[in-house]
Amino acid sequence: MPAVQLEFIASLFEDEGEGVRAIRELNITPDKLDTCPDAQKMLKAILAYTKDPVHLGRLPSKGWMRKNFKDVPLPEVDRTAIELAEEVDNQYLYVKSNAINAKFSHIGENNIREAALYATHAYQDLLKDSTKQDDYLIDMEGDAVMADYETAKSMGGVTGIRWPWEILNKITKGMLGGDYILFYGYTKSMKSYLVLYLLAHIYKTTDVKVLMYIREMTVASVRARLIAMIAGVDCARLDKGNLLDAELELIAKTNKKMKEDAKKNGSRLILMGGDGHEGVEAVRQKAKHWGAKVVFCDSPYLMKDDRTSKRSTDHSQINNISGDLRSMAKDDDVIVIIASQENERNAKQYGRHGGSSVAYATKLMQDVTMAFHVHKFKDPTTGETEIGFHFPATRDVKEIPDFTVCANPPDFSFKRHGMRNPADEGLNQSVPASVNNDNGWAGRRATTIEETYNGFGIPNHVKTSNYQ
Repeated sequence: MPAVQLEFIASLFEDEGEGVRAIRELNITPDKLDTCPDAQKMLKAILAYTKDPVHLGRLPSKGWMRKNFKDVPLPEVDRTAIELAEEVDNQYLYVKSNAINAKFSHIGENNIREAALYATHAYQDLLKDSTKQDDYLIDMEGDAVMADYETAKSMGGVTGIRWPWEILNKITKGMLGGDYILFYGYTKSMKSYLVLYLLAHIYKTTDVKVLMYIREMTVASVRARLIAMIAGVDCARLDKGNLLDAELELIAKTNKKMKEDAKKNGSRLILMGGDGHEGVEAVRQKAKHWGAKVVFCDSPYLMKDDRTSKRSTDHSQINNISGDLRSMAKDDDVIVIIASQENERNAKQYGRHGGSSVAYATKLMQDVTMAFHVHKFKDPTTGETEIGFHFPATRDVKEIPDFTVCANPPDFSFKRHGMRNPADEGLNQSVPASVNNDNGWAGRRATTIEETYNGFGIPNHVKTSNYQ
């Protein structure tokens, strides 16, 4: 029996997607491995690893397991994780049912009715533990709430992937599985650039996989911008072929490091190929295939509506696509990020920063958990181009103050609170005192290479997987 439980642990690393599915669908918990203490300890470590926001649900590598459990050799496996999980579950049921039967016989010697009631409830509880539940008994979830609280407390309130802008980490819980995030604004306001910057940040500070469905940029543009921002070199100079010698060296080092990372952890930046306009279900299946925990779609109006098998900018079809993206985020526990054009007509009618100005369908604003209204402008006092963020839609957060970031790829680091652009007069939100008075962390720009972290502005205390 212990051999089967260790086989199950070993099988988790043969196919990461199936390994995660085996744990979830068969509800395999450490308690079910109690006859094999080594397997039980390993599963506890695996589950703790997956809950770390740096990994966001990913299983550890075989090398990580060997390093942390040197004295426990993992056997070779010739069955899938699902098959082995079923056997582990069946053996757990067999052992527990034998215990129930023994107690039933003991009670039945004196009172057969009491024994029958005991067996009925015991088997109901046993099957409940052995089956993935679709429903949640909220009055029994107090322990889970306190466990979540302790996790949030130990992690300083940020239980998801950290944002590259520390102000958002102060106010939100980070980017969490189930989040559906929107960046929208006028054409050429650098929306796609901003999201690629965000994806580069995720790549550098976590080990999660990212899937991109992009039909507005060429493959050459996507790879050049991403690698430039990961390396921290000037994107315009890379395009023009006049990088500085130091930047060429950074590109070479980054290229080498990314290849090493891919060999160790598998490719983590995946761009969907083909020139067709796929629907959400095709993107969803690709995400499952690659084990992606972050999905970027640019843009919904270029996707096919799976319900009508058509692609257009019709409101009802964009509504359907948005609803399907929201379902994918929630049901698959992934972070979905989209970029969308702003509807100029609605913007003029409802005000440039109103939620109704989202392109094509206001349902986007209803579906998303967080919306960045992106506005590019020149600061009249400095002449520098900046990007202002306004947040017309946020879930679980009362208010996020406006702030601006630099607009000099790869530098999109935090610049200041509010927006001084005269065109946006009266639109600035007030900044909560808790933000303004937080020991001066906000509004100060990085001044050294170490602080800017090659333009990303990632604080020194943030744990990174490969690019520290």
